[in-house]
Amino acid sequence: MEISTVKEGKLIIKEGVTAIGERVFEGEEMQEIEFPRSLKLIGFSAFANCKNLKEVIIPDGVTHIGSEAFRDCKNLESVSIPTTVEKIENVFCNCPNLRKVVAPRHLISKIAMETSIEVLLFMKE
Repeated sequence: MEISTVKEGKLIIKEGVTAIGERVFEGEEMQEIEFPRSLKLIGFSAFANCKNLKEVIIPDGVTHIGSEAFRDCKNLESVSIPTTVEKIENVFCNCPNLRKVVAPRHLISKIAMETSIEVLLFMKE
């Protein structure tokens, strides 16, 4: 069963998918990702080394983002993480262009320690 399609540089993950496994999209050429509202988990290195990826908006309902999920995404500039995410660890390592992260307050210090982000915004929980 196919869980995704790619149209004009945009990866569209189909509704009903609840988990993205380890390294599933590692090294792919997408520029953006459309996640389904059904998603709960993003696995280890799921989108690592996606060099063309520029922005990631993780949907409400995701509770876990695996280690190194977006490692080595060299052109990643902006990320939004919902309040439903409980814990992250080394998710954005080696993302030198990451400049803006919007995340829940309970994740801010962890993200700040792991990156060199210029703008780190928190949302009310």
